[in-house]
Amino acid sequence: MRRKKLQVSSSSWVLIFFGICSNIILEASSFQNFKLEFKDKVYSNTIKTVQLFPSEDILAFPAIQLQSRQTLELHFDDLRAQSTTYNYTIVHCNADWTPSDLMKSQYLDGYQDYFITEFAYSFNTYVPYTHYSLRLPNAQIKPTLSGNYLLVVYKDNPNEPILTKRFVVFEDIANFSGRIRRPSKVETMDTHQELDFNLNHSGYEIPNAFTDLHISLLQNQSWSSSIHSLKPRFIQNYLLNYDFDRENQFEGGNEWRVFDTKDDRNLSMNIRKIELDTNLTYYLETDQSRSINRYTTWDDINGLFVIRTTTGTDNQTESDYVWVDFFLQIEEPFRNQDAYVTGAFSNWSCLNEYKMFYDYSLGVYRKKILLKQGYYNYMYSLADSPNSGLSLDDLEGNHWETENSYQLIAYHREIGLRYDRVIAFSQFSSSDLY
Repeated sequence: MRRKKLQVSSSSWVLIFFGICSNIILEASSFQNFKLEFKDKVYSNTIKTVQLFPSEDILAFPAIQLQSRQTLELHFDDLRAQSTTYNYTIVHCNADWTPSDLMKSQYLDGYQDYFITEFAYSFNTYVPYTHYSLRLPNAQIKPTLSGNYLLVVYKDNPNEPILTKRFVVFEDIANFSGRIRRPSKVETMDTHQELDFNLNHSGYEIPNAFTDLHISLLQNQSWSSSIHSLKPRFIQNYLLNYDFDRENQFEGGNEWRVFDTKDDRNLSMNIRKIELDTNLTYYLETDQSRSINRYTTWDDINGLFVIRTTTGTDNQTESDYVWVDFFLQIEEPFRNQDAYVTGAFSNWSCLNEYKMFYDYSLGVYRKKILLKQGYYNYMYSLADSPNSGLSLDDLEGNHWETENSYQLIAYHREIGLRYDRVIAFSQFSSSDLY
């Protein structure tokens, strides 16, 4: 594989100018290929269990402070169980997750791309696989600007990736303060949560917060349901207030359903039967719709999952791939809607591999999914079409009391700057509601 150190030509300023302009056009257009999408996505059916998280906390949102010692870890498996050379690069993005107009030399220190050097073969598993891991930033690639970034892993061509993952690099310039509360509007006070917050940018000038500032709000680390384009309600010196009655509300959702497949000898949480044929199959307890149930609290990890096994010492290479059979009891199939199993393991998306079918003989929606052993959160959702987005309300219900995590990101485009700078990042929990 060819690798080049980033460097600037020593030619005349005219050549430099036209070279920069042409490179910007080429780099931006190269990521408009129909196959590469600027979101969390797996493009190959042999790539499984993709995770990107801060090294110090496997359950945290993938965000690190610029020029700090914080790192992110990428983990994924290839079921082809071969030694394949996978390359990676990172792409700087605007606040709306379109590619920015920057050249890589303007936001990367090191190489433009590099290959993943850390991999290991599975050990003592029924399903063989190769596990790959990567830590960012590293000696080869390091971001030098804050902003949204897309990590692209590919074999030969970055426009033909095997996976893409989003992450954020932020600067500690401004600060969020806020709280999650029960809405005051009668129509949403029992089903939604309201995130009221302030942004304090003391010592940092934002000439026009209504046009140059962009705020993103996420619930449980999911970009699919995020809120954007909020404008300040009022400004007092360096304090921007975002205390609204409707614009900053999220559906409360419900506590996540849970199952645990770490043990292949004993039945654990929500498992009613384990069978072994060519590989293991875990049959879950039959679930019921919770749309009209009263709220019940229990501990969950807000839709995420953790890989682990009790039969080995290395969770990443000794956890097996097992079939998990889901059952959702519904009297008759839905008309004009499809049911899905959803969670972080599905990238919160409408994919065929998580789409359920109706078993008329049992009166249930059913789906068998190949998952790596571990502790999982999941829910059932409905969609009108694969592009319409998922709705949890009809099968899971919404409650203002539900414990959720929230992520806040502030982007600022300074005058003359060609990218959105992330000036603040923070997280809140709704656990202080009661």
